[in-house]
Amino acid sequence: IKLILSSSFFTYYFKCTYFYILITTLSRLYTLPVNTEENTIINIARSVSYIESHFTEPISIAQLAEISNMSTRHFSRVFSASYHMTPGNYILSLRMQHACVLLKTTKDTISEIAYRSGFNDSNYFSRQFQKMYHISPRDYRKQKV
Repeated sequence: IKLILSSSFFTYYFKCTYFYILITTLSRLYTLPVNTEENTIINIARSVSYIESHFTEPISIAQLAEISNMSTRHFSRVFSASYHMTPGNYILSLRMQHACVLLKTTKDTISEIAYRSGFNDSNYFSRQFQKMYHISPRDYRKQKV
């Protein structure tokens, strides 16, 4: 009892109490870093925005990964999980959609449309178009809308 009533015990007790109050207050004020998954989605969105603005230009996965602040492997993995396709296939689909519009709305040659859609080789464009739509670009153009 004498020890409990001694001033050193009370000093120690109050110091501990204030320490716990300080720790509790700080823990309530401390915010955790922003969710890394949220950051990942925002970074992927940045690269998707870049793709949609520049799909007619050459785009590398390394370039997109850099925009997203990720390694190329991690970027490809996260992109594929989010969009259910590879970044390359996403770029290809945008280019093909653009080519479809040009085929229906212009009288440009297939080669010109291929180049304007981001393809360096009109034969590759035609093969990919056939593979994706099961029809040649020429026959697609002839179809009635």
